[in-house]
Amino acid sequence: ANSPIQIGVNGIKFRGGFVYYTSSTKKLFCRVAVNAALMAVGPFETIASGFFGDDFTLRQSDGMAYIESNIENTVIQVTPAGMTSVVAGNLNSSLVAGPTAALLGRTKLDCNILYITTSGAQAAPVNGTYTEGGKIIALDLNKLDN
Repeated sequence: ANSPIQIGVNGIKFRGGFVYYTSSTKKLFCRVAVNAALMAVGPFETIASGFFGDDFTLRQSDGMAYIESNIENTVIQVTPAGMTSVVAGNLNSSLVAGPTAALLGRTKLDCNILYITTSGAQAAPVNGTYTEGGKIIALDLNKLDN
């Protein structure tokens, strides 16, 4: 890749016999089947590509991934089949300025709330000039699914 900073694998999660991961510099979201010792036992699969994936979380109920794109100021939803859509932000938006990580709520009341941490666009200012302090954003996924 042509990026000045070669990040490699960034986010990584284990779920249902697979290790899921993002490769930020290569703009990939992938998975590989693993055994009990977490050794790869299947092919490395690209689920989706074309965006700078920082960290991500997986929704247990339906397998959706929510990937934070940091320098692209977006949160991307990826279906288990690899279909992608931006669910929050855009390159010129401060809504999720520099999203770095996210987790879904853990109770019945907030299990569809995506809590997103941001860097305030410190690595790549919005519109080339705007930065802000980091923050935590609560994004209601129920409002996106309707």
